Amino acid sequence: AVKILMNSFYGVFASSFYRFTDPKLGASITEWARYNIKEIIRQLEEEGRDVVYSDTDSIFVRAPVDLAAPTSKPKVGTDELKKWEVAKQTTLDFGEELALRFSKEGAELEFETALSAFFSHGAKKRYVGQVVYPTEEMLIRGYETQRTDSFEYLTTAMKQMFQFALNDERDALIQHALETVAAVKKHEVPARRLILAKSCKGRVDSNGVVDFTKDYARPESMAQVRAAKVLIDRGLGFTPGMKISYVVTNASNRPMQVHPWIESEDDGGIPGYDGRFYAERLAAALGRITETFGWTAKDLFGGHRQTSLFSF
Repeated sequence: AVKILMNSFYGVFASSFYRFTDPKLGASITEWARYNIKEIIRQLEEEGRDVVYSDTDSIFVRAPVDLAAPTSKPKVGTDELKKWEVAKQTTLDFGEELALRFSKEGAELEFETALSAFFSHGAKKRYVGQVVYPTEEMLIRGYETQRTDSFEYLTTAMKQMFQFALNDERDALIQHALETVAAVKKHEVPARRLILAKSCKGRVDSNGVVDFTKDYARPESMAQVRAAKVLIDRGLGFTPGMKISYVVTNASNRPMQVHPWIESEDDGGIPGYDGRFYAERLAAALGRITETFGWTAKDLFGGHRQTSLFSF
């Protein structure tokens, strides 16, 4: 509650409509946060601690654990499980000690999460970790699995790749990415797994006609509007604000051709899909992960890695 209240204070101080606005107030708030985090990082690095990631108001610090300790929880009754438990407890103690040490008047460092494995391809606010405290789950931030405009085949493939990354299985990760892209290029993936969905606005007139021009400057350029019109023409009904599910059938045209997913029909009534479009989307998303290991989106789409005289 306090955090939400203080965020609203920052919002009005930095706005143009608030009567007590001063841009320097908003700037000083964010500047203090950056200064505080940078100062903590400086002290930790002077002590030889490895800060692996930082954001506006958070830092990820490598805990002083045995590098040979397992990063995923082993089976019960094994020696590996004992090593894992020791590493976990060491991490928890380390996190609590850091939080206590760097919390002071005007700034509080909270020990929030402990991870046994961490992966990021280097972009800000995009990372994955295996959480061991306060719960045991996979933490994903910023990647397509968190976006509402993605599709199931992509999110499933990406989650599997994250699992390979956290288990340090590089070859399996790359192979999975190549197979995933190749399968959709060959139309081996069911259309149900490629459904995209977007909310669609519109105004229903007194005569029952749906007018999209009041909500969209160029309604014909919106894929969800074109899919909604197909549903309306078939008498399947439309409610303003509803989510329209559709599959891209031909992206080479402008605007690209889409077809609504109709649950009552076989295969959703989809006549086919544009394998190249989905393969390119997959390669671009998965390539952000594989580029860490030398495989670009172009390599994934082509099915092999490009080499040159300087690759060896």
